[in-house]
Amino acid sequence: MKKILLAAWLLSMTTFFAQAGQPAPAGLPFTIQGTAPAQQSPVKVILTIRGRSGTLRMDSTEVRQGHFVFNGTIPEPVLATLSFIRQDQTPGASKGPAGGHSRSDELTLFLDKGVITITTTDLIGKATVKGSAAQDAMTALNTELKDLIGQATELQKQYGGLMAAKDTEGLKKAEIRRKEIWAAMHTIKVAYVKNNPSSPIAPWVLDNFSAYYLDVAEVGPLYDHLSPGLKTTPTGKDIGDRLTTFRKTAVGQPAPDFSQPDTSGRMVSLSSYKGKYVLVDFWASWCHICRLENAYVLKAYNTYKDKGFTVLTVSLDTDKAKWEEAFNKDGMIWTTISDLKTENEVALQYGVAGIPKSVLVDPSGMIIAKNLRGDDLGKKLEEVFTGK
Repeated sequence: MKKILLAAWLLSMTTFFAQAGQPAPAGLPFTIQGTAPAQQSPVKVILTIRGRSGTLRMDSTEVRQGHFVFNGTIPEPVLATLSFIRQDQTPGASKGPAGGHSRSDELTLFLDKGVITITTTDLIGKATVKGSAAQDAMTALNTELKDLIGQATELQKQYGGLMAAKDTEGLKKAEIRRKEIWAAMHTIKVAYVKNNPSSPIAPWVLDNFSAYYLDVAEVGPLYDHLSPGLKTTPTGKDIGDRLTTFRKTAVGQPAPDFSQPDTSGRMVSLSSYKGKYVLVDFWASWCHICRLENAYVLKAYNTYKDKGFTVLTVSLDTDKAKWEEAFNKDGMIWTTISDLKTENEVALQYGVAGIPKSVLVDPSGMIIAKNLRGDDLGKKLEEVFTGK
């Protein structure tokens, strides 16, 4: 079941923030009937349901005489995690909240309406799941993604060592490989939605690969192809709303104006950059990939700053001190702005669901490119200024 967990992690581009005690939403009723006859010690079972709009629902029960049950409602098929937490005095185990020792294992599944049976002898991570059409669909998709998931997992392990060693060349090669793997995964996900427009997980898959960067030309037809009922789900509605936003910020559209304070409190607007090529770059001090990208942005800035190019970064930080520290440490000698809110208003205006993200605006205020990562920014600017 670790493969399912990895697949869910690799597919997910959206971070959910926990808010305990959220009321159960009205919608699809579900029952989880679990069987774990080999569990002898007291075992607590925790059900964690990932929600939209930054919500997280948690419920708990206990395994009694080898059985456990959950009842509830969900607004649509959603990812959930079942965890076994055992309290004992096993030497070497990590200390649990009750003062004893706890050992835990977990199962990630797609929760759906109806009765879902979870069967295992001991570990929940080794359980089989029946009765969830969404889980069956996710298992089928994960089978197609299996080899690529393995490659992405291995590459993720390499990233840590490369970053620790500050191996710039190694990181460049790893980034190229990452793009290749994600492109291949993207192709499979697009094909899944296209070929399974009525699948209970189709909105989730579509949302997954379009949350970070929504290509209107690609996502629009796929969204229109979804069965009508799926468009009315929370995820379906969210995709529709983001399509509306992204159509306003697509390449070829005038860049929506905005204004936010810089580190000194001076209000800076995008319209004040009319007459120049400006890269509107969304980032944050805590975003490691963004920090790596800053080197490419700085190189492009130094190369083309005297030819009519500049940069305006929009920070998603909420801590001003960390924002300023990172900005100075990375040598970002252009203007940076932020409202220091949990949800930056400019990021919402531009449909930013993940960073790094960028928009290249021409002297007339039109968007001419988006999400230029690595050397792609330099190549685009070379094309703009030399025609090559």
